[in-house]
Amino acid sequence: MITEQSQRDQLSSLQREVQMRQEQIDNAAKTAGTARLQSRLSFLNISPLDKATPPSAPAFPKRGVIMVLGAGAGLALGIIFALLAEALDRRIPRHF
Repeated sequence: MITEQSQRDQLSSLQREVQMRQEQIDNAAKTAGTARLQSRLSFLNISPLDKATPPSAPAFPKRGVIMVLGAGAGLALGIIFALLAEALDRRIPRHF
């Protein structure tokens, strides 16, 4: 008698879980259907303004600008390192 009651309780628990899962599946299906419908509607109102054409020249990299900036940055770093080496030189200079 006790085992039958526990089996009935377990059966009713499983039935509630199945119902809950079925409701989740139904809600997911409704949401998916709504999303599909909205995606179709959102693309119906789109019209292209102009046909795309590739640019005649690339916008970047511009070799001339990069060469000038590289030379300027190299010169600036060279001067900074030379001044830093001179400032950190702890030897006493000899004057003849």
